[in-house]
Amino acid sequence: MSALLITVGRLRPGGAPALDRYAAGVLPLIAAAGGTVIVRGQPRETVVGDQARQPDLVAVIRFRSTTAVREFLESEAYQAYVPDSREAFEDVQSYIATDLMADIMSPYYITPPRPDDLVRIPAIELAAASLLHGHAPASVLAETTSEAELTARWSEGHLWTARTDDELVGFAYVKLIEPAVVHLDEIDVHPAHGRRGVGTLLVRAVCRWAAEAGFQAVTLRTFRAVPWNMPFYAKLGFEEVADLELNAALRALVDDEARRGLDPGRRVTMRWPCDSRQRTNRLA
Repeated sequence: MSALLITVGRLRPGGAPALDRYAAGVLPLIAAAGGTVIVRGQPRETVVGDQARQPDLVAVIRFRSTTAVREFLESEAYQAYVPDSREAFEDVQSYIATDLMADIMSPYYITPPRPDDLVRIPAIELAAASLLHGHAPASVLAETTSEAELTARWSEGHLWTARTDDELVGFAYVKLIEPAVVHLDEIDVHPAHGRRGVGTLLVRAVCRWAAEAGFQAVTLRTFRAVPWNMPFYAKLGFEEVADLELNAALRALVDDEARRGLDPGRRVTMRWPCDSRQRTNRLA
């Protein structure tokens, strides 16, 4: 989920030149870090609180995640302009907030599948697999889910689709491979709609369903080093399961991947606990 960096500050007397230097240096860094300035300006009036303490500047910047905000603030490039900020403001406060409006404003949404989706999903699988050349054998990249398999997942209520303007752009489905745990067996987003939060919407829909249905956890297998694989799931609260901790059901998945030509050393098992008390890093 995207995050907001919210800053409010009151200028020192004569602090405007330092603020100009700070803004001139920091605004390009925000853009380079993938941030978007939503609001930047002076409040018109105080409607609640002390008018005498009204800030001179309010800035709201959207980043792709809380992690991205922290990485930006901790970067050497940004830290170089912190002295200008201190010279400009006599009082400044910054906050990180979850961007709750991102999902509401997103053009993408999750729906149950439609009958004609089942014949369209394989094309999305192949398009998404094209991004994994060099990470998996060509034979694996050419695999698609059969219509019979998709029909089974649909009939069980274990298939989700992502759409925009009624166009199918992604999907996810789970399998029950062990008691009380669901396995996210496949999730794909068409590359034309990648890096727009569609995968996050799908993962969160699956995890929310699993928690509400009373399951203990969601598991998955993914590539360890591909940025939109293990690192992506880690940001959503999934944690690595060590090979020595794999049960028989998960070990069978590892063995099946190896038979199909996937290198176990490049793959990882991950787990998302449905009980929030068991999570150490939850961003979903």
